[in-house]
This record gives sequence, C-alpha cells and structure tokens, in this order.
Amino acid sequence: TLAVAPAAPSRMDWLIEKAVEVGVDAILPLHAERSVRAGVGAARAARWARLAEAAARQARRRTVPALLDAASLAQVLSAFGGPALVADPDGRGSIAAAVRAWPAGVARVLVAIGPEGGWSPAEQGAAEAAGAVLCPLGPHILRVETAALVAVVLVQAAWEATGGPAA
Repeated sequence: TLAVAPAAPSRMDWLIEKAVEVGVDAILPLHAERSVRAGVGAARAARWARLAEAAARQARRRTVPALLDAASLAQVLSAFGGPALVADPDGRGSIAAAVRAWPAGVARVLVAIGPEGGWSPAEQGAAEAAGAVLCPLGPHILRVETAALVAVVLVQAAWEATGGPAA
C-alpha cells in the first residue's frame, strides 16, 4: 500500500499511473500537517480511478489497485496491521534492513510518503511509536512523486532479495 500526501494534480496523476505500473496494490492519499493540498474531491478521485484502470490494463495487471479514502498518517499506521516504512530524510533506518527484519510470511507492507513540507515532529514521533521504520531514500530531497516511486522500487528490490513476493 502506498500512502502519499497529494502533490499538485498533474504530478499526482503521473504518480498514480506509474505506481500502478510498478505494482502497487493500493493507493491512499494522506492528510499530513504540512500538506499543501487539503483534500481529494470526488472529481479528482474519479480521475485517479480512471488512470489506475488504464495503467493496470497497460501493465497487463490482473487487478486494478484500490484507491482508498484519505486518512492521517496516525490513522493509517494504526489500521494497517503490517510492516510500515515511512520515507523521511531525517530517518535513521534502512529499507534493506527493515525488509530483512520482517517476519516470514509478510504479504503486504505500507510505504508512506510525506508532503512537500516534510513530516512534522509529531508525525515522525507517531510513526516511530507505531513501529514504523523511518528511512531516508538517499542523499537528496525528492519531490513527492519521485520519492513515492523510489521508495516502492527500493522496497520491492529488497523484498525480492529476501525471497519475498515480487511485484
């Protein structure tokens, strides 16, 4: 599941399309304290559904990923019930180490990408308290849509290296 604080509409359209192509099973818009975009309207959600369906067809996926209702990071983490990685340039974790630490049989994970303004200290604390691993994605600060794809691909590669499910 990719939970992402929405970016500009055209960038989110691109992100939805590419996330579906690389194998994300569900996409959830995040409400973050520093989000620039306040919400997701019905028209935008319908557009994302159409983009996800077209991208799934293009990628020859058997199913179209779910587009879930928006929620806060704390709500998502408490409801998810599985391993969670939160992309954070200040994080001290490692995606590869986090994936190696997952229990056998893990079938789904949460990857959370924050807003353009970054996570607030309260959100970082809530993520750590929920057991999420805060991980940087590299030495550079990435745009939301770039960070989302980089994180998903890094998780997939690390997961496949441990013998976990492929995308």
